[in-house]
Amino acid sequence: KLSVLEVTQSPAAAFAAALLGDFGASVTVLEYAGGSRIRSLGGDKVRQVWWPILARNKRSVAVDFSLAESLKLIDSLVSQVDVIFVDDSDIGQVVFDSALRCRSNALVTRVFQPGSDRPLDWIGSTSSQYAGLATGVVGLTGYSNQPPIQAEFPLADSTSGMMAATLALFELRRARIAGESPKNIEIGAHETLQRMNEWQVIAASVQGAAEPRNGNRFPMNWNVGNIFITRDKKLLTVSAATPSVADRLMRMVGGETLSTDPRFATPQARRENMDALDKAIGDWIQARDADDV
Repeated sequence: KLSVLEVTQSPAAAFAAALLGDFGASVTVLEYAGGSRIRSLGGDKVRQVWWPILARNKRSVAVDFSLAESLKLIDSLVSQVDVIFVDDSDIGQVVFDSALRCRSNALVTRVFQPGSDRPLDWIGSTSSQYAGLATGVVGLTGYSNQPPIQAEFPLADSTSGMMAATLALFELRRARIAGESPKNIEIGAHETLQRMNEWQVIAASVQGAAEPRNGNRFPMNWNVGNIFITRDKKLLTVSAATPSVADRLMRMVGGETLSTDPRFATPQARRENMDALDKAIGDWIQARDADDV
């Protein structure tokens, strides 16, 4: 059974450990004597459920770091586990140093925030909320005539946690097959978002500029689809992801006239005239109740 030590003050590494715990790993959380600051996120009502959910399938060990014997306890824990998830907090560094000191065979997977690996003067801080800025994700979120939007959910932390857990399993498997100690992993929260957003770099390299904010439309997508409101005020998601399905949708909405209209006859033409096509579909749906649609 895989044994995991979680030592973090941020959600990313905690989420990575939670994922492995979901699949049967034995997870121990090492905290300050006063408790991890992750416990205090959210309001009073949120805190009642937040920590029990994030700490599911985990046990906790609280350590008073002011005591000299605390290092012995940490060294003991480090020497008994397969994987250690840490962040760039003080407590994470203590455990990382312990792993080096003990020459532990545990795989240390460190998830750090933007700016921890190098100074970012334009940010002036290290936080996962800046990962969206460092990777251009925020620049894509919102509408072209409106300011960018900072996603109000832990996108960087969640993606970093998933990738950290995946990389740790891959490296453990590789090391065990090779019969050698695993190599420690370091991954930044901005790196995972950059991987999700790497198409922007590819597109910008040939277009000379990054794609601008464009609502909920993926710039490289020619598919027909959006969310429309019906006559009885219900919202319907429509997706016509292939040319044949798009053609049937247009014939249903506007007959032969719409499906053969040069503005919508090819995927490229539809992409260039998507506002007009959206209006035609939206008008047809808004004239009918949801059940009829």
